[in-house]
Amino acid sequence: SLAPTLLPPAIALFKRSAPAASLAVTEGHFNALRPRLEAGKLDLVIARVWHPGDLPGIEQSVLMSEPVVVVTGPGHPLARHPGIAWPDLSECLWLLPQSDSVARHALQAFFVEVGLSPPENTIDSVSLTLNVELMHLTQAVGIFPLALARRHALRGDLVILPLDTNGLLSEARCFWRRGQFETNGTADLFLTCLRETSAS
Repeated sequence: SLAPTLLPPAIALFKRSAPAASLAVTEGHFNALRPRLEAGKLDLVIARVWHPGDLPGIEQSVLMSEPVVVVTGPGHPLARHPGIAWPDLSECLWLLPQSDSVARHALQAFFVEVGLSPPENTIDSVSLTLNVELMHLTQAVGIFPLALARRHALRGDLVILPLDTNGLLSEARCFWRRGQFETNGTADLFLTCLRETSAS
């Protein structure tokens, strides 16, 4: 999820720039949000992408690049494993995005790239708060954005496992309907705020 790290500074800048403007945030994965964007029910969608391509009627812009990392709870045996490798995770319980999401498809392909079968022992969850708690109560592993993972690791909530994710889902983009900014200055302003804060 990009919401905990990318959105707060952008929203704060937006409200300083336009105090009277209203803003609503909806969380979900790209495949679920895209139809609402195309229908005009959402102004912008921010998502991590995998093999990005052109979308009819949709403009897009790269906001930032940030790795995702594999994390687990501090009580997991692998948290104290000095020479961990991808095969060590083959039997783990995995916390994964929904099965129809871009992120899930990217992860399935990545598992094959590193020589593993996609995990069968899984829980589908996009709630990072829930995932942190599950990693404390079970021996689950999952993926977190690097900045958020470091924040939780400093508090002792999570351990970042030393595994190379090879650029998996590292690019974050913003998507919007072509031509909408001609009549929607508020959305245009928020995109400007996103670009400014993600570049800092």
